[in-house]
Amino acid sequence: MNKRTSLVVVQDCIGRILLLKRSKTDDWMPGYWALPGGHVNLLESYKKAAKRELKEETNLIVRKMALVDKRNKNQIWLVYDWSGQVDLQKASHGFEHSAFIWMYPEEIVLHPKVVPELKSWQHLMYLEKF
Repeated sequence: MNKRTSLVVVQDCIGRILLLKRSKTDDWMPGYWALPGGHVNLLESYKKAAKRELKEETNLIVRKMALVDKRNKNQIWLVYDWSGQVDLQKASHGFEHSAFIWMYPEEIVLHPKVVPELKSWQHLMYLEKF
């Protein structure tokens, strides 16, 4: 059974995208860089899941976001205004990731350890602020 997921593109004021390095013990793509996000709980909206997952994984709080893509049971959200700073130690699920990095889209596409799906979503990384 496919689970519903919400993924989050956090883009800073100079166009970099936030990526999280998946734990080496993760079942899926250990050690690879990926967007924040995760499963949508039963009766939870995709938008609420995106906000929750971002807070749990990075400690960032969403102020403004917009839906930018729908694919099957997945939605991708652009967060262009948030409060706080990325802090894996303070994040309740920060243990799921070993590091974070801000990368320009050109770097993401060329990086050998980025999840393949992210490379195919390259167009989402060149988004205008709303």
